[in-house]
Amino acid sequence: MTLNERTRVAVQRWGPVFTSLLAASLLVGCASREPAPDADPGIKAPVLLKSTDLRLPLDTYLFSPSEQQRMEEARAALDTVCMRRLGLDYDPGPVGPPLGPRSLMDRRYGVTDEAEAASDGYHLGDRDPRTRTAPTREPLTDAENSALLGSSEGASADDGASLPDGRPVPAGGCVGESTKNLAGGGRLGPTDPVRKANAETFKSSMADARVVEAFGAWSRCMEKRGHAYADPFAAMSDPRFQGAEPAPDEPEVAVADVACKKRTNLVGTWFAVETAQQEKLIARNRSTFDDALKSKKEQLSRAAEALGNSR
Repeated sequence: MTLNERTRVAVQRWGPVFTSLLAASLLVGCASREPAPDADPGIKAPVLLKSTDLRLPLDTYLFSPSEQQRMEEARAALDTVCMRRLGLDYDPGPVGPPLGPRSLMDRRYGVTDEAEAASDGYHLGDRDPRTRTAPTREPLTDAENSALLGSSEGASADDGASLPDGRPVPAGGCVGESTKNLAGGGRLGPTDPVRKANAETFKSSMADARVVEAFGAWSRCMEKRGHAYADPFAAMSDPRFQGAEPAPDEPEVAVADVACKKRTNLVGTWFAVETAQQEKLIARNRSTFDDALKSKKEQLSRAAEALGNSR
């Protein structure tokens, strides 16, 4: 399978599942910097720095990196069963180790580990997708591609694709069938209300007056160290730091970033504010989140069954 084909399969397969990990970085440009009224002035911020092991209330309803890995392994197993049922000797290859942040909270508030900052700057070391290349594989034949994806480029997923010998392909191909089997007819990964809530509280927490004040203190701290950024995401998204490897001065900036987070307790303040927002949101919509947790457990149970049957 070529890199392009693998990318297209990955988008169809895992785009919905991984959005929880990417929400913070994707929404940086959308968040207001105007202070919002303090909804709960009684919140007390704990003194925190490293965010990797923190858990927000909504994390219960999202899929952790290890859970996403399990789902991906189950999908590969189900794809293989489907392809072989159609008479095709398909081997998806091993599912690689997880890339990206170590947890849902690892980089939600930017870099928070001084040792990692000193070593890799804003990059992710051996977990950084920018340093990984897709393994070289034989390209799929037309029959394999049709069976896996269910249609050619630009065609409907329900176009009634079939193999050259006339055998019908499931709607959406084996990818579509596996998705349906794991998702149980719903959407693969967290439910829509959970995805939406995860994005909304990230944005609204950045607009909270206490977080805005902490951003200002962090920015002044950075300026004293010779680095002019309005907030941690402005530093992390600096064009100079977007290459495959850390830029020469990137670790210095990232270390200063972590030091200023520690000095201003930015992580503790932000975490306290977002925790309070999420707790209130869940309490107001308890049945919605109960349904979301049930969906998550059912998906993981189906994944475990699929993996068990493949061994």
